[in-house]
Amino acid sequence: MLFEELFEHLQDYLINKREAWIKNNYVLVLNSIYNLVSCKELQWVCFDIICANVGNFIISKNFLSLNKDSLYRLFELENFHIQEIVAWDSLIEWGIKQMSKNNHEYNNKNYESLKNMLEDFIPFIKFTKITSEDFYHKVRPYKYVIPNDIYEEVIAYYFIEQPKLYSNITVPRIKSKIIKPKLANIIVNWIDEKDAETLRTKKDLLYKFNLIYRGSHGIDNESFKNEWNDNKKTLVLIKVKQSKKIFGGYSSNRCTSTENSPMFYGNYYGNFIFSFENNEDTRYMKISRNLNSSKTIYDGDITGFNFCWDALFGQEQDLCTNNFYLGNVIEEIETFTIISASLERLIF
Repeated sequence: MLFEELFEHLQDYLINKREAWIKNNYVLVLNSIYNLVSCKELQWVCFDIICANVGNFIISKNFLSLNKDSLYRLFELENFHIQEIVAWDSLIEWGIKQMSKNNHEYNNKNYESLKNMLEDFIPFIKFTKITSEDFYHKVRPYKYVIPNDIYEEVIAYYFIEQPKLYSNITVPRIKSKIIKPKLANIIVNWIDEKDAETLRTKKDLLYKFNLIYRGSHGIDNESFKNEWNDNKKTLVLIKVKQSKKIFGGYSSNRCTSTENSPMFYGNYYGNFIFSFENNEDTRYMKISRNLNSSKTIYDGDITGFNFCWDALFGQEQDLCTNNFYLGNVIEEIETFTIISASLERLIF
């Protein structure tokens, strides 16, 4: 508690008294405080400095020295605007730089290290926004760091003209640390009540996932509900400790109680829960739709979320299924609001 108060005072001092120093040392600051919850305001000050002049930052040595967690949070920001090919070139350079720090040298034989370094960032790159010439000369040489399913889809995008495919590569990829993009495409098909493996076309609705909550910032009922947006289509993803298994739930509307309504019941159509054995699983995945439309959502003040009347709910750091706690402790949880639109109307 004493350390938290100390950091808060230091944060206030730097913001109010040492603004010029922060502008000259923002990467040092970010790398020093990236995991300090009490210094969030100082982090935002540094991110604002970067986003005000992204072009110069991305080609500077400062970019190469930014740690992975801070870089990930930067790519999550809505106002971090950068051309896709510039983002790709910079990430490759950043990844190779991190390997050299760890006494690894990139070559065609040890691309696996670079792949592991960059795997969390691949969903941020909209490869179809890159010209075919740039893709051939700048992306293709590093194709081994791109998941094969994504690479093949991009190749199909460039080579198949009539009709041109609009699969999940045309949708902004979900910025998740829990699932990979191909599982997001399966979830989208479930939302549309299609078969999981259906190939989406330009006639289908497109979906944009907006991250509103991540448990690494605190896993408990209050933290979850504080970030909740009422009356929005919502996806909740949960990874449990000591397991690769992933659980999740989709609500076509809100799924939490509020201060004014501590006991909440909802009967929204289309809600479901699901599970994957791991973030690559397309074989043993399960989905369960609620048959009782009057009990699709229930929540009280002792839970963070509750799908299908205790079929899947979170209570502080514990995950319970079918009203039983089976030793599932939540390691990470993410919540997204979902916006849908036709291809012509969705703004990326």
